[in-house]
Amino acid sequence: MITLDFGSGNKRRFINVTNISRELERKQTGLSEALISFHALTGCDYNSAFYQKGKSVPFSYLEKDPDYVEALKSLCTNAVDKPAVTAFVCRIYGFKALDDINEARHQSFTRMTKRKQQAVHVKKINCSSLPPCEKVLYQHVLRANFVATMWSHAHTKQPTKDLHPLNYGWIANDDGLYVPHWYEGEALPDTLSSEDSEPVHEREEMTLALDAVVDPRDNYAENMRKYDMDVADVDDDSELDDQPWSDDSESECEDED
Repeated sequence: MITLDFGSGNKRRFINVTNISRELERKQTGLSEALISFHALTGCDYNSAFYQKGKSVPFSYLEKDPDYVEALKSLCTNAVDKPAVTAFVCRIYGFKALDDINEARHQSFTRMTKRKQQAVHVKKINCSSLPPCEKVLYQHVLRANFVATMWSHAHTKQPTKDLHPLNYGWIANDDGLYVPHWYEGEALPDTLSSEDSEPVHEREEMTLALDAVVDPRDNYAENMRKYDMDVADVDDDSELDDQPWSDDSESECEDED
């Protein structure tokens, strides 16, 4: 029997961990073993949590479905069932019949903005409430895999044998410390989502060129005409660029079901 000595003074108590494990197994076979991975995936000292999702609701999905129990148990091995783990994360965000995390993210954004088309000037949106995209979730699952494997081998001489943080969702910073590697690749695509958008690098080059050659002391309209630019178009663009997301929008967020 395993007993945990918890607390101190008048609040000291002994917790029978063996009985807890037995009760969990009565609910769902393998549930007690899956708790290791569950904690690593939903947020711990080594891995981030899903914003405002906590532990209770995700656990309610886990204890009712043996497929998710097996999926999370795989996080303690080198053969992670990534599709099943991804499906479990979709359930955490309220999608009962959707297994594609990118589609879940898109639908969440659509609900929050109340727009089915590509959004322009969308404001009052807390992007932290959105599900992670696929490439971010991939790194998160790697870290959960590392932590769950380490914990499940805590009784061995080398719990992290054959494991290296750089292969499991971390990178080394300039101080030699391991920090989360959030995703591979660029944060934004080369082009924006609007139909008339220009490649990001071309817009930046144009801005730098204008800064280099346009004398701010000269007349604004004359400078624009000098470089064959339409003054009205420039004014329109400047209005768009000067309006960051703020709290004065009419768009409202909807709570997830």
